[in-house]
Amino acid sequence: MLKKLSQTLFVTLISILLGIYLGGFIFNQNSVKVIAATKSQTGKVIEASQNYLEPGKNKRMMMIDLGSTTCIPCKMMVPVMAELAKELQGKLDVQFVDVNKKGDLAEKYKIYAIPTQIFFDKNGKEVFRHMGFFSKTEIMTKLKELGLK
Repeated sequence: MLKKLSQTLFVTLISILLGIYLGGFIFNQNSVKVIAATKSQTGKVIEASQNYLEPGKNKRMMMIDLGSTTCIPCKMMVPVMAELAKELQGKLDVQFVDVNKKGDLAEKYKIYAIPTQIFFDKNGKEVFRHMGFFSKTEIMTKLKELGLK
C-alpha cells in the first residue's frame, strides 16, 4: 500500500514538473512578436499590455484571448492565436490580454477563469465567449457560425 502510494506521488510530481517544463517550452518556442494592428501590420497577435485595440475600431471581427504567460492552457493558445492572426489577416484581429498586467481589462470583461476567449463582431459587440483551451479547428468552426467568410 505504501509502495503504491509512493509510486503514485512520484508519477504525479513528474507529471507536474514535465507539464511546467513543456508548457514553458511551448510558449518560448512559439512566441510571436506582438504589436498593434494597423493596416500595414495585420497578421500579428496584438499584445494588449503594450497597445490595447478596442473591439470594432478596425471594423473587423476580433478575438480577444485573456490569459497569463504563466498558465499552461494559456501558453497552448499562443501558436493557435499566431496561426489565426496570420491566416485570417485582414478579416480577424487577434488580441492577447495578460490579466496580470491588464487587470482593468479582466475586470471590464468580467473574467473568472483563464484562458477566456471573447469574440466580437465588426462593430465591437460581443457575440460569443469561451473558457479554457480552444483549438484552432473549434475556433474556425465558431467563426464560420458567426459569419466570418
